[in-house]
Amino acid sequence: MSPRQELYDALFMASQDLGYTTFQYLPPGQTPYPFVVINDVQMYKVSLKTAVQAHLVVTMHVWGDAESWTMVNDMLEQLESAAQRGFETENYHFKARINDFDSQTVVDDSVPNTMLNHGLLTLSFVLT
Repeated sequence: MSPRQELYDALFMASQDLGYTTFQYLPPGQTPYPFVVINDVQMYKVSLKTAVQAHLVVTMHVWGDAESWTMVNDMLEQLESAAQRGFETENYHFKARINDFDSQTVVDDSVPNTMLNHGLLTLSFVLT
């Protein structure tokens, strides 16, 4: 399995282990809030003299309704905390680059007559 897929699977499982409903894509409109969407894993190869390593960046989205701003932020914090430990998968070890983590919460009003809280969590890992 590719490093991107194994990291994606590890983050997906970590989100579910925290009790969050987690999807690969935005779910149907009637899905209850809050939920997590993980749909972006970028991998940048780093060539060294004797090996090839990789830097992986993952964007996780937490969606909540207008009343769930605090819950969205708590979920971002818990997901970030879980990722800080890094992940050991069947074939790879992913070390967290905590200094490159970033999170923010924005109000999303792109759906007519609806205010949503959208949390964005950007995580960075090195394949070791």
